[in-house]
Amino acid sequence: MSANVALSDTFDQWRVKNNELLVMTQTDGSDNFIKLTNTTNSTSNTTGSIISTGGIGISKSMVIGENLNVHGNIHANGAISADGSITLGDAATDNIVLNADINSSIIPNTNGSFDIGNTTMYWSNGFFESIKVTAAAALGMTALEIDANDADQAAFTIDGEQTTVAVMRIDADALTTNSVAVFDDNSASTSARASVQIVQDNAAALAATALKIQSDGGITGMQIDKNYTDDDAATVTGFHVDFDRTVPSSGTATFTD
Repeated sequence: MSANVALSDTFDQWRVKNNELLVMTQTDGSDNFIKLTNTTNSTSNTTGSIISTGGIGISKSMVIGENLNVHGNIHANGAISADGSITLGDAATDNIVLNADINSSIIPNTNGSFDIGNTTMYWSNGFFESIKVTAAAALGMTALEIDANDADQAAFTIDGEQTTVAVMRIDADALTTNSVAVFDDNSASTSARASVQIVQDNAAALAATALKIQSDGGITGMQIDKNYTDDDAATVTGFHVDFDRTVPSSGTATFTD
């Protein structure tokens, strides 16, 4: 059955509407609420119990019982919180831009399962107050690896301001047949260089020892294995000590060579 519905407004002007159940002709609106018993679900922006071809302005809160699908952009003037999981983007071409500061810890969901960057996409710089690396017993890879390919920049630099503790310390309490530290210079360059340097560079530090070796076990305290195989004539030195001492202008000094 189809019929026309006649509605009147406060000015007693009659209107005849076809296929329209509710029409408001005044901009002041109505203080009554609208309730629909239609349960048609919305699967697009043209389906559902309420369909609007224009925008909708809401000055109060809104509660949605199921899902929210937005075809355009979402902007919030206030805070956004979510109780469940959040997935951002569906392809590598999507971006996440953070203009705000991060005000919490970033903790992975599963221990040792996720990476930051990969072998082809690197982060540029990292600024941390402290870095702690823990390698699991079955990790199967190097705990910390630095692959420095910049020829005129140091691989890593430690600027330590420590006074009563060691600037760098390596503890190896399970070592069996290898070494605590290995410095391997395998460059074929014939340029003069010092593969390892220990420099105590302040003449006023009279009580400082540049190199101290302590061996409590084993029969050898220090071993130098010098091999030279070049055919050119040369003066080869296995161990060289250059001891410079300056006699003060007054008083006496005792030196032990």
